[in-house]
Amino acid sequence: MLDHAAEDSGGSDPDQAKRPRYLLNCWYLAAWAHEFEATSMVARTICDTRILLFKSGNDITALHDMCSHRFAPLSRGKLVDGAVQCLYHGLRFGADGRCIHNPHGKISPAMQVRRYPTIQAFRGVWIWLGDPARADPALLPDLHCLDEEPPAHSDRGAYTHGGASYMLFIDNILDPTHVDYLHASSTGGGTVEGAPQTVTDEGPAIKLTWVKPNQRLMPMELSLGNISLDGFSKDTPRESSWRQTRRQLRRVRKPSKDNAKSSGNDL
Repeated sequence: MLDHAAEDSGGSDPDQAKRPRYLLNCWYLAAWAHEFEATSMVARTICDTRILLFKSGNDITALHDMCSHRFAPLSRGKLVDGAVQCLYHGLRFGADGRCIHNPHGKISPAMQVRRYPTIQAFRGVWIWLGDPARADPALLPDLHCLDEEPPAHSDRGAYTHGGASYMLFIDNILDPTHVDYLHASSTGGGTVEGAPQTVTDEGPAIKLTWVKPNQRLMPMELSLGNISLDGFSKDTPRESSWRQTRRQLRRVRKPSKDNAKSSGNDL
């Protein structure tokens, strides 16, 4: 596991080479905005790093989910006046990660936890795990379509958990050619095969687009009656004779030296 000791040591950790390495200087979707409607604190593990997300006014703050005193998970504590109170000794940490209350004595400068930059966009909360000085909102992936969807069509956002390497999931999601076969009864069944592919170089990224007109509906679209489709209301019976233009888009960021330093501090 990649911990903060390994990140901050500049590669001095002897076990670092055996641990998974991740891209840290990029934005990760940490939570959906609606998750904070029912609770003020959400715990996550992202890139083997434990994160606590909590409401701080109109913002969502992200701290390392470990008290700097006895290393108890801060997510097991509670919010008190906008600060996180550790369940172990009652230390409280503000939105900047600094200790603001010590019921047992003076506050030491060492009594602080790491804070991660966050931004709210596209119905989600995004987190930057790398160098805070490089946390540029312009580097967020463009998902404005999530904000433009009518509420009746919008998925509130959920999770799909799988017990495999993240690299296998990336390979799977970026490869739509398997859909017709592996997902023949849901999103495939001949709806993707043969679609012409266009590759566009966008500088830091490669965009791949598939457009296939006059395609029959996916099996899933024929079976679901709770969505609107191509101008038809959700109450319109689906017909296997319906046709539509199917589009898929993948945008892949190119590997770069900025995210692949041999020291491991950026990974």
